[in-house]
Formats: sequence, structure tokens, C-alpha cells
Amino acid sequence: MLFRSWRQSFEVDFHTPVWSNDGSKIVFTGEGPSGLDQLFVADRSTHTAVRITNDGLDYTGAVWSPDDTQLFAAAADDGVFSIYRIRANGGTAEKILTGYGEVAGVDPSGKWLYAVRRVSRNQTQLDAVPLPSGKPVPVAAMNFAEDAWVTRDGVYFLERRGETPLAPVTLKFRSHAGAVKVIQEYSKPPGRGLSVSPDGRYATTTQVVPPISNLMVLESGK
Repeated sequence: MLFRSWRQSFEVDFHTPVWSNDGSKIVFTGEGPSGLDQLFVADRSTHTAVRITNDGLDYTGAVWSPDDTQLFAAAADDGVFSIYRIRANGGTAEKILTGYGEVAGVDPSGKWLYAVRRVSRNQTQLDAVPLPSGKPVPVAAMNFAEDAWVTRDGVYFLERRGETPLAPVTLKFRSHAGAVKVIQEYSKPPGRGLSVSPDGRYATTTQVVPPISNLMVLESGK
């Protein structure tokens, strides 16, 4: 398989770029004229990216709606984090949820948003939030905001066990309907962040061992 280089110069943020559901575009955060991180959308067919936000918010990542017409993004306004909804072709950001600093994904129906809020210095909370409004449903306490991965079938997450910093975790899967399955338990966190293969057999995470980070592959045994 040949991977061709597609490059365009931007001050790209460290948050992982996210492909649209149809595979035609990528959304990422990069530095805007004001010095704050803004949202950019790159088109695969034209190999160009355009900035779709130009405001006083400092964005920390975005995900696509199921039909790829909207983006849900976490952003800080004077240090206060909220979740915003923006048209994928640009426009004014609409605040829809306060107190959350990370968006994990949207379910295929577009009726539920998975968002993460910080509970304490060492703990974050993953919630399923009904759209357009409603009471959030707690899903799991986690060590890191990046410890969740949303798929068409449900959400994988590393749920913490205990109150200590970097508590032991359990890799679990929750269907969008709410059924939960335990996949594997770990006596210490395998890493930070989570990405799961389409067949659900493998997960990847980043194990930080200063001064470098190691990419770890976890096998579910499916």
C-alpha cells in the first residue's frame, strides 16, 4: 500500500485530526490570526484546508455529526470550557453545553453526544448527553479525557477503579442503547487515550515513559 504525502503549512495543534464519516474531509485545530486555536476543514479532493471559525474561542478538537453537515467542538471562552455546534462549511459557533472540555463523538442517530468533563485534577467523567437538550447520563469515570472511543455500535472507554491518581482501569464497551460489557481489566493504566479497530479486536493507547511515548496495542480476545 502506498501512502502519498498531502501537506499544507499550518500551525497544527496536537489534537488528532478527525475524518468525516464519508472520508472526504478532515477537521483539525490550528492557530488562527488571533493566536487562539481555530477549526480548519481540509478537503481530500482539493488537498486544501480552510479555516471555518474566526472568533474569540480557543478550540480543543472537534467531531462530525453523522451526516457530516455539522461539527461539535470543545472550546474555551476566557478559560471556561463549553461544547459548541458549528456548520461544517463555517458560521457562528452555537454554545449547546457548558462545563465540558472534550467531545468523544456522536451516536449514529445524532441524538446523543458523548462529552467529557473534569471532576478533579486526576479524574474526568464521560457522559452521554441527549440532543438537542436533556439530562446527561453518566457513563464512566476515567483517568484521562481521551480515554474513550465512539463507534457506530457504541463507545469503548477505560473506566477507572479507585480514587488514587492513575487508578487501575477496566476496558469496557457500552452500546448506544446502554448495555455494558467488560472486555479487560488492568492493574495499572495501560496508557493515555484510546482508539479501537473497526472489528473491535484491537485497541491502541499511548504509554508515556519519559522522555518518550510508546504506542501500545491491546488485544480484546474477540
